[in-house]
Amino acid sequence: MNKRLITTITVLLGGLAIFSTDFYLPALPYLAKLFHATPEVAKLSVTFYLLGLSISPLIFGSLADRFGRRPLFLLCAGIGLMGTLAAMVSTSMPMFILARILQGSGLGGCLSLARTVANDMFEKKQLAKISAIIGLCIAMGPAIAPIIGGYMYHHLGWRSIFVSLSIFISVLWMAAFFVLDETGLIDKQKNRTVKSLLQNYIYLLSNRFFMAHCIVSSMAISCIYLYVTVSPFILQTLYHLTAVEFGWSMAAITAGVIVTRLINIILVRHLSTEQIIDFSSRVMLIGSLIILIMSFMPVSFVLGIIIPVMIIVFGAAFIPINAMVSALQPFKHIGGSAGALYGSLQMFGAFLMSFVGSLLVNNRQELSLIYLLITTTAWYTYRRLVLSETSADSALEPVKNS
Repeated sequence: MNKRLITTITVLLGGLAIFSTDFYLPALPYLAKLFHATPEVAKLSVTFYLLGLSISPLIFGSLADRFGRRPLFLLCAGIGLMGTLAAMVSTSMPMFILARILQGSGLGGCLSLARTVANDMFEKKQLAKISAIIGLCIAMGPAIAPIIGGYMYHHLGWRSIFVSLSIFISVLWMAAFFVLDETGLIDKQKNRTVKSLLQNYIYLLSNRFFMAHCIVSSMAISCIYLYVTVSPFILQTLYHLTAVEFGWSMAAITAGVIVTRLINIILVRHLSTEQIIDFSSRVMLIGSLIILIMSFMPVSFVLGIIIPVMIIVFGAAFIPINAMVSALQPFKHIGGSAGALYGSLQMFGAFLMSFVGSLLVNNRQELSLIYLLITTTAWYTYRRLVLSETSADSALEPVKNS
């Protein structure tokens, strides 16, 4: 088994779930006008894409324990391709939003299964290193996606964004078909019924160690996607940035993610994942306090929005990879179910915060208050459910019902 090649292909396909969120953002205000939709409705194309990302792991990731990682991965990539093609030919906002749900469902399944495949092939210390590298590669997508999307929309029109995505997914699907081996232990007896899957989910939902990592990771992801949802209209409408300028402003935000992932590769060699998460949650909280203070001051969008959000995102970007490593390692025997639930809860929290943002956030003050709520929840939850325990091992009991 060529672990490096398999990891590369699965990460690229999984990474498209994140890349596809930002790729079309520079064109979003134009699509609202084109389809005669209000900004609030247009934002839902981001929000319901996240809903697809949150639901798909429960459907596809769980079935991976029964049917294997490879067939489910190919199926998810195919669904993502269909959703992308449907978005490309959309003629109304409702049709576009439905296409985005389908796209998110397929690519979200790829992202969840990419985590599961990595968890299958590597042990904790090695997995932490590999996950840090994977996180860096995935982080490159949001950094360049809005820039490329801005230029493509400006010169070739908005449909060209989805044409290029369709081609890329098709190429990766073919590569996965010929290269991807089965990495999981398919247990048809234990994972045969819906009842056994529900038992796995109930156990995981009742495990405070697992849930604490899901919550803090969800809040960290929410910090990023909240900004993704509301920034096109705040920056292009209130501050009159062009699509290209907005693309570069998004790159400035996501550059912090890349820096974080580079630092994380070093930190995982010297610190535990719990120590890194604790530090990161504090950075997020500090950033939210800064943006709250700055929101009541007459400053430029760079000082009032970009820099504080960069601080928040810098802290948030440490958390998902490290939380995934801690959350999934004790549950290799139900790896598909654990990976599915982790990915689903992570993205469902982001969906909720994005939905709230699409309806309530129209200026800096409202954005700062939502950020304060998110980061406070992450910091308090992790300290209360993980760090307050004298030993995390007390929360990790063998699964008896799987």
